Amino acid sequence: MYIRTGTLGRWMSRTSWTGSPSPGMLKRLRENLEKHGVSFQAGAEAVLDPFVQVVELQHDAGEEQTLVVGLTRAWQLLLVIIVLRRASIRLISARNVTRTERKRYENR
Repeated sequence: MYIRTGTLGRWMSRTSWTGSPSPGMLKRLRENLEKHGVSFQAGAEAVLDPFVQVVELQHDAGEEQTLVVGLTRAWQLLLVIIVLRRASIRLISARNVTRTERKRYENR
């Protein structure tokens, strides 16, 4: 799932979803929901949190992935793995934070 952005300054100024999900993407959406109980829609809300925090950068399969922690409109604190691409953000995974991650977010 991608989030199209106007600018990537302090993450984004305006956003919109791009296109219809492919069958492969629909499978990933279902798998993430089954495994973590978190939808990619909620993950996108967390990425768009004005107080989102970058937790870590990691490399996987030649891509630089960014781990961020952010809050949804429903006050759900999530860790989301994303890949930044020009004017879009690709969501890889979203899950609830651990206690340690929550404390770190709350103490910043």
